[in-house]
Amino acid sequence: MSILSEIGTKVGTKIKSHDSRINTLENEVVNGGSLGSIISIIRTDRSDHAANSFFDVFSLTITPSNTNSRVKITGIISAVVDGSNDGYIRILRNGSLILAGTGAGDVKASAFFSGYNGWGGTSTPLDFIDTPNTTNDTTYTIQAYSSVNSLTINGRNPSSGGDSGTASSTLQLQEIGA
Repeated sequence: MSILSEIGTKVGTKIKSHDSRINTLENEVVNGGSLGSIISIIRTDRSDHAANSFFDVFSLTITPSNTNSRVKITGIISAVVDGSNDGYIRILRNGSLILAGTGAGDVKASAFFSGYNGWGGTSTPLDFIDTPNTTNDTTYTIQAYSSVNSLTINGRNPSSGGDSGTASSTLQLQEIGA
């Protein structure tokens, strides 16, 4: 039986797999509950931001209908760092970081991407399921950061001339009921 078949037959229960292609999986599969609110936003404007400061790319609020609901966060952040440096993306819930690496390093983020002299634009996917444990308004904020050079959302540097394309970024919040 394949791992997908195994998961498909055990929805709502704890599963454990010893498939050699993946690490041991022992999680509660999202129960086949109802879908609640779906909220999305698309950003098509180009914006340039200075280095050394996280800034908001998106901020979106959802109100879970049940304290046991989960919120699935999906999206794509299109960005480029001017110069051969890294950029960082983080996900916050009500102002608190909810997904970040725990290893060594001075920048704690949910994801990172690399630039190449402003030409290496990256579309970084977001896919995370949060458990906010509330029925209050819950605001999710996506932030970006570059430590050395400027960072551009939805565009490449230079902003005109050959190969100076633009892109879009998206964010979607989806309540998964308990």
